[in-house]
Amino acid sequence: MKGMMSIVSTFLVLLEDQSMLFFDLKKKKWKEFKTVQLPKNTKVNSLHSYLKFSGMGVPKGRIILSLSDQSIWWCAEEDQDWNNLDKSGLPENASVKSIKVFTKGLTARVLVLLDNNSIWWYVEGSGFSKVDMTGFPKSLED
Repeated sequence: MKGMMSIVSTFLVLLEDQSMLFFDLKKKKWKEFKTVQLPKNTKVNSLHSYLKFSGMGVPKGRIILSLSDQSIWWCAEEDQDWNNLDKSGLPENASVKSIKVFTKGLTARVLVLLDNNSIWWYVEGSGFSKVDMTGFPKSLED
């Protein structure tokens, strides 16, 4: 097993063969989490689960991951329909080290750490912007 995290009321597991399983609490058994829409022959570099709230305040589980081909994908837990995140604003040939998400109101914000230690954030509809590194040690700045 490569990793495990909790989303809403289930557990998600990434196995070494890159398959994903989730625990169905109602049926009390593990089920496959669909990954057929993800590019073939890639590996998960970074995986993060989070809750996004609807306009009614209902939490919805989501998963975001970066793959070895440097693409970034997200999906909603309930439909398991993977969507490629637009990387507009990121440097050409950027290599993603890790990815995290937090929500502000009804909007998800994606934070990406690149291999050059620069930090970028994404807001739905606005693309990626570089985080100001003022105050960080010079060794971490571009």
